[in-house]
Amino acid sequence: MSTLQVENLIGPTSGSNTNKVIIPSGQTLDASGATLLPSSGQIIQTVQYLRSGSVGSSSSSRVDVSTSAYTDIMFKSISTTMANCQLRVMIGMVGYNSSSALRGSIKIYRDSTIIDGDTYGLWSTAGTMNNYILDHIDSPSASAGTTLTYKIQGNNSGSSTMMYLYTDGGGGSSNHITLQEIAG
Repeated sequence: MSTLQVENLIGPTSGSNTNKVIIPSGQTLDASGATLLPSSGQIIQTVQYLRSGSVGSSSSSRVDVSTSAYTDIMFKSISTTMANCQLRVMIGMVGYNSSSALRGSIKIYRDSTIIDGDTYGLWSTAGTMNNYILDHIDSPSASAGTTLTYKIQGNNSGSSTMMYLYTDGGGGSSNHITLQEIAG
């Protein structure tokens, strides 16, 4: 086997394949032993906590909150692979309060730092299920190999029990935290 060592590969500057380096059909460019550097804005990795929904059976992961103190609802950790990346935080969860108005405020944390919040995250009339959806870009200024934990806290500002990640004997709601590392 021979080795070709080059510093740059460039395509032709004119013609139908301008600025293209083409790998012929049936051939594979094997970069498995190399480190590929993604362009800014490319997704590097995705991790998710998912509490799957169910039909006809309950789940034990509902979180009942009956005070105004904030309570941990869900969390997920991610270890960065690049320095100074951004993290996309996507959250979807369901809240319910059967006997009084639904009054749940939400806080989103990266470790111990609040990165987002919503005083009116889950507010509606009694007996109504509400979806809370968040899509947030976080810039943690972390070095490669840093483990970051994102968590959701919720409280109850109403007069009855606020039920996060709702489930009962008839089934359960689907709830998630999805984290994507994005090249900076």
